[in-house]
Amino acid sequence: SSFFCRRTMPTVEFSGAQDVDPVTGAVQWTNMPVNLTVTASDAVVGIDDLCTDGPRELGPCENDSDGNGVITFNLDPIAAADGGVVQRDVFATGTDLLGNQTTVSTPVRIDGAAPVVTITTTPAPNAADWNNTETEVTFTVTATDEGSGLEEVCLVTNDAEDCTVIELDENGEFT
Repeated sequence: SSFFCRRTMPTVEFSGAQDVDPVTGAVQWTNMPVNLTVTASDAVVGIDDLCTDGPRELGPCENDSDGNGVITFNLDPIAAADGGVVQRDVFATGTDLLGNQTTVSTPVRIDGAAPVVTITTTPAPNAADWNNTETEVTFTVTATDEGSGLEEVCLVTNDAEDCTVIELDENGEFT
């Protein structure tokens, strides 16, 4: 009689992952679709199943339908249900023919949504949108970005060709 003991797990790898900051090791944001391929292999017994939660619109797990151990999919911020921002880890699990499993993940950071900028004035203008008395007007600029964050806010006034970069306070405001 023969006995077979298997201690190695299947290999599961992502390719097409996003760029990583060489200093911090953090995944860098992009505003473009991300194409990912996940591959599972097992040279000894073969792959039984490969599953990924990458394309959530297809359900909780997209299986490798043709059994070749490869799934390719696209994550597009424009189609994202959460307002054009995708910030999550994508998981994949490969299972070999003996039931051994390996799960890996890769982070995805896509920002397809524009920042929100508002400007308010004090005192508020009249119904015709004017302040027609001699007064000092204060402008408050508020900017937010739910995805990658703000790089800078640039203030341009009356036909100016140049912009003035303004620093926002901890509440995202400049007065």
